[in-house]
Amino acid sequence: MAYQRFPVLLVRVAAAIDDSFDPAGCFVYILWGDDPETPVYIGKSTNVMGRIGDHMCDKRDLIRRVQLIRCLDAAVMEETELRLIRRYRPQLNIVGMLP
Repeated sequence: MAYQRFPVLLVRVAAAIDDSFDPAGCFVYILWGDDPETPVYIGKSTNVMGRIGDHMCDKRDLIRRVQLIRCLDAAVMEETELRLIRRYRPQLNIVGMLP
């Protein structure tokens, strides 16, 4: 498997990604917990596998699934993250919570 270099905690997420997935680029990621209507956290990264790995170390008990959104560029990534945070108001996000 191409993702053996990632931490063991990330393998349960990355195992669902096929070998053609290219983690390079601008991504917004949504970390979902038990509530299917409200995510636990929404973030952005240009190193998405590393960033999700960081979250898996300290939030692994809260995370049930991860959703990735590939963005065209950094500006779209910033806008998408902010829009999703304002829409969903995840419990662990602070940025974007103000009107």
